[in-house]
Amino acid sequence: MRIQRTIIAIVAIAGIDQFLKFFAASMRGFFILPHIFGFSFSSNEGIAASLPVSSIISVPLSIALIGYLVWTYCSRRPNKISILGFGLLLGGALSNLYDRLANGFVIDYLFIKLPFFQLAFNIADCAILAGVLIIAIDNAAQSKNCEDEFSRLMID
Repeated sequence: MRIQRTIIAIVAIAGIDQFLKFFAASMRGFFILPHIFGFSFSSNEGIAASLPVSSIISVPLSIALIGYLVWTYCSRRPNKISILGFGLLLGGALSNLYDRLANGFVIDYLFIKLPFFQLAFNIADCAILAGVLIIAIDNAAQSKNCEDEFSRLMID
């Protein structure tokens, strides 16, 4: 059951992201919040936050990280929260990896423009960030529970 839930999350995130990338590539951009937040096609040849890294490095690195995540997921008994986190993380990572392999770059379609800051991103990026945060918070909570249990055992 846990694998089915993870696969559903992966397919949902990758599917929505790829649909929006197709949509962005076939239309003119527009603002959602005037002059601040919008929807427009942008090619990102770098990695997170458009850091300039060649596909020669980013593709093998992405494949290695996805492999590590799958191995980590399979080697533990994730709870419902971490299943969601892994599903979001893997769905986003696989969608962006597909872009790199198919296009040589990742398609971004959401942007924020402020006088001192500009950022382009996509739903896959948001899913990766949310997945990392969910897994980190869940691991911290489990670690705290283990420490509390260990303390009780030592006191008794």
